[in-house]
Amino acid sequence: MEESVAALRHAIKEELRPDFNHIPADFLVLWKASVPLNRNLKEHVEALNLIDDNALQPFEILSDILPSELKKRTVHIVVDCPPPAISPSSFFQLFCCVKGEDYKRAFKVKIGMEESVAALKDAIKEKMKPDFDHVRAASLVLWNVKIPLDEHLKEAVDKLGLVDENSLLPCIKLSNVVSHQPADGHLYIVVKDISIGKYQCLIISPYPRN
Repeated sequence: MEESVAALRHAIKEELRPDFNHIPADFLVLWKASVPLNRNLKEHVEALNLIDDNALQPFEILSDILPSELKKRTVHIVVDCPPPAISPSSFFQLFCCVKGEDYKRAFKVKIGMEESVAALKDAIKEKMKPDFDHVRAASLVLWNVKIPLDEHLKEAVDKLGLVDENSLLPCIKLSNVVSHQPADGHLYIVVKDISIGKYQCLIISPYPRN
C-alpha cells in the first residue's frame, strides 16, 4: 500500500504477461473505482466518468488513494490499455512556462518522442538561453503529470507536492512517458532547476509532420 501508482502499473503489466508484453507499463492509464464484482461489472464500469483528467497520477501513493480495508468482491482499480504506439519518427512541441509567470507566456521546444528524458533536458537548456547558460542540463529535474493549462495552473502545480524521488530518470524514452497522443491544452511535464529551486511547466502537443 506504500507503493506508487507507477509501481502498480508495472505490477499489472507483469501479471498480464504475455498479453501485455508489447505495452510499456507507463502507457497504462489507471482510475480509482469501487464497483461490485458481479455479472453487471461491464455496465457499471462503462457508467463511470473515466476520462484522462481523472486518471491517477504516477507519483501518487496507493495508501493515499485506497481505503485501509478493501471491500471483498469489489473492483478498486480500472485499467485502460493505450492506443497504438507513437511512430518513432514523430515529433512533438513542448510548450513551457516558468512557475510564477502567467500561463499564456508559454514557449515551445521541439523534440522527437523517441528521444530520452536526458535529451529533453538538453533541449530545455538550449531553448532557455541565455537565462539557463549557468545551468547544467543534468541539474534539471522532470516529473510526468497531466493538468489542464489554464489560469489555475500555478495553484495546480503547487498542490502536487512533487518530490525528487518521483522524478523521471534521464534514461527513459519520452515515448514511454507520454502514453498516447497528448490532449490539447494540458500540462504533461513539470521541470525544476535544482541549482536555483525554480520550476518550469511543460505541455506536449503533436508537432505536424511535413
